[in-house]
Amino acid sequence: MHTSIGHIVCGIRRNLIKPGPSLKGPSRTTEMQFYCLGFGHASEMFGFVKDVFMSCAKEWDEETLMKELDYVRKIFQGGEDLKGKELHLKADVLHTKLVTKMISPSDACDFIYQR
Repeated sequence: MHTSIGHIVCGIRRNLIKPGPSLKGPSRTTEMQFYCLGFGHASEMFGFVKDVFMSCAKEWDEETLMKELDYVRKIFQGGEDLKGKELHLKADVLHTKLVTKMISPSDACDFIYQR
């Protein structure tokens, strides 16, 4: 998991995560993308973040979960796509609930991708 965290931190710091033309959605729409300098192409972030949470979140401690939710907030802030906006809001709410002990880490993991 540290590899993806490193990519996210680097991507945020170097402005490599930003809105780009949707790879799968309707034309003229945007989505948050990570432009990988090593591979020379963009990848959409929503699916990547979803996969990371579904694969790893249940094993994270509360501190790691809160850090990952903060990354999600940073990744999707300012994006225009509906899924990204919803995920940004959800991560923000869950982060606040974890800080105030209104939700358990396990429940936060279950909630992150519920509709």
